[in-house]
Amino acid sequence: MKDKILIEHESFNKGIELIEYCYSHSGTTLLITGESGVGKSTLIDGSINQLEKIDTSRATLFARFSKPVNKGGLLRILLRAVGDTRYADRTSHLKKIERLVEFIINAGIKMIVLDDFQVLVERGNPINDIIYILKEILIRTGTSLVIVGLPNINSSKVLNVKFDNSLYFNQLSYKTKKDVATFKSILMDVEKKLEFKKPSNLSNLSNEIFIVTEGNFAQLMKLISGAANMARTNQDSNITRKHIFTSYDKMYYKPKSIANPF
Repeated sequence: MKDKILIEHESFNKGIELIEYCYSHSGTTLLITGESGVGKSTLIDGSINQLEKIDTSRATLFARFSKPVNKGGLLRILLRAVGDTRYADRTSHLKKIERLVEFIINAGIKMIVLDDFQVLVERGNPINDIIYILKEILIRTGTSLVIVGLPNINSSKVLNVKFDNSLYFNQLSYKTKKDVATFKSILMDVEKKLEFKKPSNLSNLSNEIFIVTEGNFAQLMKLISGAANMARTNQDSNITRKHIFTSYDKMYYKPKSIANPF
């Protein structure tokens, strides 16, 4: 699947609504948290892709963190995200800030999105310096800010920021009739957006799919994505049980002691 699929689900729908609000209302802040694999990054990637289809000016500055950084590292990452490697690597912090503010204003950037922010909230990392710089950028540019990460950042003591809106992503569940119906509707929605010629009827395999993915959205999409890619490679008209069987066998992560149920 080339693009991140935005599914019809309560958390995703609310997330899209909040991100679009943040994008269209300058100076607003949004905190999105949830455990690993629940779909936060999928939501962000899909929402940005959707916004850019509507607003071709590409007015979003996006960065995803993989390791802790200090304030200089933050500024380098943001400048590189806008394609300015000269200022990113060779100037002082003050000049980096001035350049970034200038770019954001001139380019009409409406929203800054920082994903995997929990990486910065580690013991010994100068998070206060980072928050100070972000606040200064927001004040001087009027742009909005979306911070995404694990639940450990959902604390005013950690970030020292009062967010206008926040959203916590829950893991998908399969305990009640409503949970089962919701999970099946997600499978049907994903199938619809894959646009195969014939129905794949993924919802008929909802029990098996939930067992092997444990309600983890990232694993769910990896399983279906692998099956869909195989179907397309073989020029098949839909996803079959065999495709899903093979996709699950090839997945790096598998729940312990669960044999392939497909």
